[in-house]
Amino acid sequence: MQGEKLGLYLYWQDRKLSAAGFIDLLTKYVALLQSWRPEFLHLSLLDAHSMEIDFNSLSHSPELFLPLLFNEDAWYIKPDGSRDTNLTLDSFSDSGFYCDLFTATKKSDDPLTISVNIGHHKVSAPDGRVYGNEIPNSVVIKFPAQPVPAFYEYNFVKELFEQSVSFWQPYAGWVTSNEFRSKLKQPGSVFSIGWMSYFNNAALDQLTLDVYEKKNRLIVLDESPVSSKDEQQVAKAVAVRNVLQNAGILQWPAKQQE
Repeated sequence: MQGEKLGLYLYWQDRKLSAAGFIDLLTKYVALLQSWRPEFLHLSLLDAHSMEIDFNSLSHSPELFLPLLFNEDAWYIKPDGSRDTNLTLDSFSDSGFYCDLFTATKKSDDPLTISVNIGHHKVSAPDGRVYGNEIPNSVVIKFPAQPVPAFYEYNFVKELFEQSVSFWQPYAGWVTSNEFRSKLKQPGSVFSIGWMSYFNNAALDQLTLDVYEKKNRLIVLDESPVSSKDEQQVAKAVAVRNVLQNAGILQWPAKQQE
């Protein structure tokens, strides 16, 4: 898969979360990764001035995260429903909270990055309209370019995907490259598939698919990483995508569209 960087993508809708809840989930997810692999022991993030900060130095105090989450263009919702521009631990935001973590000591070193953008939820306006359905919650992990063997091993990628799905409980997720994903674009579908894919949809349980592995709503297309230059892999992925599309799996569940 020379030249094709992998990405891991998880998506779900409408999950309200305070700043304290965001920080709690983020620190627990990082702790899970750090207990699993040494590659995650030294994660950094950027402050408002693009200065690097060691994640572990913040994890003992949730208040230290607030300046990093603050968005000067956002209005924050307090528990009593009032809104202001002051971010506190008990604040909510209908546009969620965002944080970027990376494994290298310098962002220019082509690190593995973890982007967490969660807390998006539907909001009812006084006129009766509902906002927020169009913005999904997401966790996106971008892998460094090869050669970084540890980040491209089958067992590493699969376990990272499985642990992330188990922790975040998304509706949809996949591991793929941008080049491979571009081969699978299909009008009318919100989602596609990748080297590894996951959909929290009971309809998937009843489908028979020509894939390397299908278990617990996780689909592994092939034993080897996918490549957009591999015509057989692309054709196999297209066939699987078509089955999932016909079953309605590549859309948000209807209950989330109401």
